[in-house]
Amino acid sequence: MKNNLLGMIVGAILSIGTAFLAFGGIANAALLASNNVVYDSQTNLMWLQDANTFRTQLASNPDLVSDIIAAVPIIYDTPNGFDNTGTSGQYSLSPSDFSSSFGMTWWGAQGWVGYLSSINYLGFSDWRLPTVAPVNGINFNYTSLNDPTLTYNGSTDRAYNITSTQSEMSHLFYALGNNGNFDISGNVLNIESPILADPFINMTKDSAYSLYWSGTEYGLDPKVSWYFDIHTGAQSAGPGKNTFGNGWVVRSVDPTAIPEPGVVWLVGLGLPLLLSAKHRKFTRPGRDSTKLGLYARTLGIFLMPVETGKIRTNLSCM
Repeated sequence: MKNNLLGMIVGAILSIGTAFLAFGGIANAALLASNNVVYDSQTNLMWLQDANTFRTQLASNPDLVSDIIAAVPIIYDTPNGFDNTGTSGQYSLSPSDFSSSFGMTWWGAQGWVGYLSSINYLGFSDWRLPTVAPVNGINFNYTSLNDPTLTYNGSTDRAYNITSTQSEMSHLFYALGNNGNFDISGNVLNIESPILADPFINMTKDSAYSLYWSGTEYGLDPKVSWYFDIHTGAQSAGPGKNTFGNGWVVRSVDPTAIPEPGVVWLVGLGLPLLLSAKHRKFTRPGRDSTKLGLYARTLGIFLMPVETGKIRTNLSCM
């Protein structure tokens, strides 16, 4: 029985290694889900696995809003008409920035992110909202907020089908295999199709929860921010920061700290497992062997344990 378990562990290790090598290495291979986070090895971003973590936390902690305001009472932004009178560039958080039904204002989302960092949530203190950078890599192609026109092929910053890594939320949405309201030629698609979220949870097309704030302000008017709408698949700007939207936090990971899946790395991964299996008594190998523990802690990056069933290849982005 023990030999069978060892064989299954070795086979799993070799299967993972083969998959990583086939897809060009861990730098652009997969989404790895572990310990309530998902690591995107193409963009080197670590996302919370729960796309509605704020509501999940609020349901279990009725004092969450008070805790957020106590931790981050002031939000600093580009001076705008919503700021406190006489303190341009500062906004005081209040309970009115949060709603159990509709999420958070932009400032509320910023406060929540700051709160998560202040409590070292999941062991990290550098959480942030997703960002938006120019799709062309140089300058934003700003258009009037009164102009509702969005391009279809993802070539502009207000558009559907943006797959560029410059737009973190849009890139993730389409990398998961989702479609927006239109294809790149402007043809209407089935907007009621189920959202593809695996390995994430609590992603919904419900319009009340579908607008996700970006941490990037709109340069022409700092009263508004960039956002991504997972109901329509569009990235745009326009709602004032006082509009209620959703928040999904992320952190950047140092790509140089991620090992390449060479033979030495795979052997190093396998030895602890084999040693552990040798000295551990497994009473139910059929159950225990379904989870392969990958233990890595490198410069603050950890993935433990990673279930083999939760490694999702990111082919649509390659």
